[in-house]
Amino acid sequence: IKVDVPLWMALATCNYLKETADWSILDETIPYLDGGEGSLYEHILLGLKRIACDKGSHGLPLFGGGDWNDSLNRMGEKGIGESVWLAQFIYYCINEIKPLLQHKNDEKELAELTAIAEEFKLAHEQYAWDEDWYIIGYNDLQNPVGTKKDRVGNTYLNTQTWAVISGIGDKERLEKAMDAVDNHLETPYGLSLVMPAYDGLDENIGVSSAFARGMKENGAVFSHATAFNLVAKALLGRGNDLYRVYKKVLPACKDQDIHKTEPYIYSQFSHGPNSPEYGRGAYHWMTGTAAWMFRAVLDYMLGIQPEVDGLTINPCINEEWDEYQVERAFRKNLYKIHVYNPNHKQ
Repeated sequence: IKVDVPLWMALATCNYLKETADWSILDETIPYLDGGEGSLYEHILLGLKRIACDKGSHGLPLFGGGDWNDSLNRMGEKGIGESVWLAQFIYYCINEIKPLLQHKNDEKELAELTAIAEEFKLAHEQYAWDEDWYIIGYNDLQNPVGTKKDRVGNTYLNTQTWAVISGIGDKERLEKAMDAVDNHLETPYGLSLVMPAYDGLDENIGVSSAFARGMKENGAVFSHATAFNLVAKALLGRGNDLYRVYKKVLPACKDQDIHKTEPYIYSQFSHGPNSPEYGRGAYHWMTGTAAWMFRAVLDYMLGIQPEVDGLTINPCINEEWDEYQVERAFRKNLYKIHVYNPNHKQ
């Protein structure tokens, strides 16, 4: 079973609160699957702590049947393997829900979760870094996966991206990790999820290694994970890189003779460099890409970011842009925002 689901509930609630300031939602009562009920606030804390407290020998969260990438389903099925991405995401979620804890004056939970986050940060920097990038994690044999020593599958997109988004990584390492994305994973159609593609089933990795090369999570250009990476590029101030990669994955910018899917819908992935149909789109209408691309563009590239206390204007754009305008509905008001860039900054 994928282990990250409760964390997305926490993140969705945080984003809802930023957009609406409707704190009453935290007290909404929701049933538990195994009986009883609790407030949304209680659900968030219980779900987060249950996952955060299941740690392996390196102090990283257990992989279970897959993290966000559920095709890594054999990494931790025996209850030993550990996920680097999950450590990053837990760290991120803990910091995101701090305003909820403060709103509730919940000093006990705030102190406990802050301590958990710091433990993950230490374990992450000690056991997840591999000279130029962050690894995927450790399998049930306690072997590291996604390292320079691996013949295939040695560079993985999500752990580079979320090291940045979460803020868990050292600043110098984050820059190197993003350079690794540009150098090893960027293609004419977006970013591959992992490279080089696996060339046969690895029982200690899972379905990802069993897909045909260049398909799905085995070396395909993965639209959803590319959207995550655009957010990371913005957080590091890489506006030119963000805009370049965004145009590569944007359906309307595709060569339809190659992509072969509708020019108004994101495909889950495009066939990767190892596929004989390199660049062809697949699994359109079956992806969470559109929502994350919308957030990447509006919140991070154009920089109109909702926060608990209001809107923050923090753009990260192509340095060639002179100016742009945005209309943003926010809490019953319409903001008309005009950004000028006379000095051509990113």
